[in-house]
Amino acid sequence: MDKDSILHLTFVVAIIILALATGIFWGRYQQNQEISKSALSAKDITEDFLLKFEGINIERALQETSEQVIIPSEAIRVPILVYHSVRPQVKGESTLIDYFDITPEMFERNLVYLKENNFSVIPFSSLVKALEEEKELPKKPVILTFDDGWKNQYIYAFPLLKQYGVTATFFIFTNAIGHKNFLSWEQIKELDRFGMTIASHTKSHPYLFQIKDRNILTDEIAGSKKILEDGLGKPVEIFAYPFGYFSDLIVSVVKESGFKAARSSKKGTYHTKDGLFILRSIEISDDFDAFVKNLNK
Repeated sequence: MDKDSILHLTFVVAIIILALATGIFWGRYQQNQEISKSALSAKDITEDFLLKFEGINIERALQETSEQVIIPSEAIRVPILVYHSVRPQVKGESTLIDYFDITPEMFERNLVYLKENNFSVIPFSSLVKALEEEKELPKKPVILTFDDGWKNQYIYAFPLLKQYGVTATFFIFTNAIGHKNFLSWEQIKELDRFGMTIASHTKSHPYLFQIKDRNILTDEIAGSKKILEDGLGKPVEIFAYPFGYFSDLIVSVVKESGFKAARSSKKGTYHTKDGLFILRSIEISDDFDAFVKNLNK
């Protein structure tokens, strides 16, 4: 191959790389636009609504890059476990989506492990009281939480929670209530009657960090609280940040909205009174070895 041919080939390759890079950038931009529009309107929500977007990587990235290094002496150790979809294995699903799924069999295996190893599953309110009022907790306390309000949590997880006599907190974004694949009001009220904690996950599950208008943030955060409280006839006091991400502005709005605590996706199991609105957590998947490791380390 002569020199001119090599230069021509190099130029063509460079053009192809540039085109691919531009396509990836534009695709991600369109994804961000799509999720913002979809979240705000809550129309045509499917089970993969949240999982197919780049934003879900924020949650995973926070878990992988934010593990606690320095543990304050006054910290309380309470693993807060985060589950998303609980459903049978879906053939051909992506690794990313699979990361946020757990099969019913694996979830039951988690519950059996907790029982056989003398963990005490506590409601979220017990952790808040322990941090605010120095109330004593049982030995080996752990909190179970479920994000987004998927209907499969009611179908597959709720019966197991009742079977093993444990409670959990369900973080629900209210625009999705009653939509296909999401919890209905009747199901939410049944969870509440059986001692589950119903908590807020905003109205539309947006990228809160992209919202600079405080009034819009307040509507998303305080608005979801009011909808849940009106529907249940009782206070809703716990919040979880969509995608687990927060900022000083977001935290201040959560506090002003009347919540007592908020859960993030920063990895860790130790909590302090000063950190009530940035509580750390552990994402749970079908990796049982990781489940055991995170509970015990």
